[in-house]
Amino acid sequence: MKKFNFFIIVLLVLGFVNFVSANFSDISNYQYKTSIENLKNLGVVEGYADGTYKPDQQINRAEFLKIVIESLDEDIDFSDYSNCFPDVKNEWFAKYVCYAKENGHVQGYLDGFYKPHHNINYVEALKIIYEANGNSGRESPIPTRRDWYGKYLEDAQGKRIALQELEPGSLLTRGEMAELMVRFTEKIDTPRDAECSLSYNCEGTLIPIAEADFDTCRVLPDCHFAVDKDRAYRRLVDPGSGTIYNYAIIEGVDAATFEDLGFFYFKDRNGVYKDTGWYAIEVPNIDQGSVQALSTHFIKDANHAYHLTFHQGSDPYGSLPFEGSDTVEVEILDTVDTASFEVLQNEENHEQYFKDKNNVYFNEFAFEVLDGVDLDSFELLNSYYYAKDKNNVYFKKETIEKLDADTFEIMDYDLAKDKNNVYILRWDDQKIAEGIDPNTFEVIKHPYYKDKNHVFFDSYGEFTLITYADPAALQVLGYHYARDNNSVFVGTRKIENADPDSFVIVGEGLSKDKNNVYYEGYKIIDGDPDSLEILSSAYFKDKNQVHYKFFSSVTGGEVIKKLENTDPSTFVSLDEYHYAKDKNNVYYDGEKIEYADSETFEVMGFGLAKDKNHTYKDGNIADEE
Repeated sequence: MKKFNFFIIVLLVLGFVNFVSANFSDISNYQYKTSIENLKNLGVVEGYADGTYKPDQQINRAEFLKIVIESLDEDIDFSDYSNCFPDVKNEWFAKYVCYAKENGHVQGYLDGFYKPHHNINYVEALKIIYEANGNSGRESPIPTRRDWYGKYLEDAQGKRIALQELEPGSLLTRGEMAELMVRFTEKIDTPRDAECSLSYNCEGTLIPIAEADFDTCRVLPDCHFAVDKDRAYRRLVDPGSGTIYNYAIIEGVDAATFEDLGFFYFKDRNGVYKDTGWYAIEVPNIDQGSVQALSTHFIKDANHAYHLTFHQGSDPYGSLPFEGSDTVEVEILDTVDTASFEVLQNEENHEQYFKDKNNVYFNEFAFEVLDGVDLDSFELLNSYYYAKDKNNVYFKKETIEKLDADTFEIMDYDLAKDKNNVYILRWDDQKIAEGIDPNTFEVIKHPYYKDKNHVFFDSYGEFTLITYADPAALQVLGYHYARDNNSVFVGTRKIENADPDSFVIVGEGLSKDKNNVYYEGYKIIDGDPDSLEILSSAYFKDKNQVHYKFFSSVTGGEVIKKLENTDPSTFVSLDEYHYAKDKNNVYYDGEKIEYADSETFEVMGFGLAKDKNHTYKDGNIADEE
């Protein structure tokens, strides 16, 4: 496994003791002071000319990756690393990004960009540290919805590497970066804590179970409950926001016979219960020996199938629920065959369709039988309320006579076709998309579609024919951009004189070809494609000019303006959206800050900045504050 070179020295020789050296002036009371000072003395991090470190200042993706890559115990030849993302060409950070990409440490975003100027968040930083050091984290045996970062976050939590105060999407500061890298090398090879040192929130937030017995505690497979030898535990979730704010003992439950039934139901030897989010309540008169949870509101036992409705109570003043105030209403479904009764669900349909050996049922305002359904071929479709069998297509409980069931299929979002037509699905109606050949109709990539003759663009359910596009050669580039052999398009609009062979999306609304630079598909006068550089989410430049991007209340969208009298060669962005400067002037939101001294001007974060003469808040002099 790879290791951070400077950490090997510290661990084996110095043992992470503090060095005697000049300290940064702004970290004397900072919680991660020790880590910052150790990295400073090892030459890993540097401060500013005024003797500060600025521990609360955020760090972007390029800066963080540079620190990680330069800290590896490797002799790297960077000469061949450049031009690996549309927004990573030959800039100072290109060699680090491209090296990391080639070695699998970073992949970039789904749109194909790396976004080096974006501030890095906590889980992005964790992944880079783990992957750069040849450690892929810990694959959880528990199925979670934490996507790509779950294994890194879980491993870091179990080994006490994680920064508990941070959410997965929290933007990392310079101080937190130092602490995270030090913790990683100190603790990456230590054994994990027992499973119940964590509450496994499938969204990624990890909360310690303080009361748990680590030797006997285990998290149950649906990632919601945990048990040890004495107690059972459940995550506390705000039903409105979905936020997990604590982890609690389930009082009165027999841990030895506790069983997770799924869908937030559980049982013990005494009864069947439902975790409503606020409290666990008992579902009365259910046979716990045979009970099965079918979905959020449907269960069954050996005797009946049940539809459960939960009512959230409140305290006498009508605010938060109190324990014992939630109630459950149990409806016995006495017309269904209990043994064969099941809930039919997919990504788009939840608790609308059901079936047993005799019937298919639809439930909206009442539990009703669908007449004439073929049970063996009945299936749900991936569009809300749609289903079909070999004979018919159904919307809710109604048969849609005009649709051919044998060839009907959902194509994309609210789009479907059969042998006769292409349809735009609008709630309970199916609008025919005129002029499209259903037999050759296909999705290129939303929102572009084609048949054998034409290319179409879908704008909120309205199909527009792009008469000059070649369906055989069309390639979707992303961000509503596409090209064929002759032209480049943004939406339905052809970009005049754009060269399709050299056209690329740069990011932040910018694109270019060998001749020009474009913003939202419109040519930027005197734009130089070879020197185009995105400085932040708000500023970009080339060798000729600097532009600022902002939201216009007039147009209702983002627009750009050219900043006059700037020096592009020295112009830099100082944060992600607001402050920038060149050798002569300082700017806030694209406007020159009068009296600001460019040479000594620096951003401190949270809208604050200073130079040798003044302090500033949101671009205005704020000395009195």
